[in-house]
Amino acid sequence: PTLVVKTIRGRRTLTMADVDHISVLHTRRIVGRSRQMIIDLSDDRLLVFGRWDLGEDPTAVVERLQVAGFPVEWD
Repeated sequence: PTLVVKTIRGRRTLTMADVDHISVLHTRRIVGRSRQMIIDLSDDRLLVFGRWDLGEDPTAVVERLQVAGFPVEWD
């Protein structure tokens, strides 16, 4: 499977070999909680996506990526 992400530098197609692991970062703030999907790439880069970037809850997206075969780390 491949994963196409849009970054500031343009579209990037990632394969499972490009991805070290994917995780969800849970953050508590004064107003509430937020979640972000973090993609750790094998070239020491991080891609961080929030709910607005993904269009839905990051946990749901990470679950689908895990079903597709991408390496996922759950906290």
